[in-house]
Amino acid sequence: MKDASERFFDVASNHPNPLLVEAVSYEPPPPHHFCRRPRNFLIDPPDDLTVEVINPVRLPRLPESPPKFPVRTVNFT
Repeated sequence: MKDASERFFDVASNHPNPLLVEAVSYEPPPPHHFCRRPRNFLIDPPDDLTVEVINPVRLPRLPESPPKFPVRTVNFT
């Protein structure tokens, strides 16, 4: 059975179909190949980029000036 499997892979590695050739020559990535578990937003702290987006550097604001137009109050009785 092992000989048949080896023969199949030898024949498939020279096959005209590129998808079959890629399947034969596939090697799995290393176990920790940039794989991360998804972030749990309830318990995991945010990453640096998220912190920067949420809390950008804020310039000091000028004190608010009073409105330049008169404000009228309307009483409905």
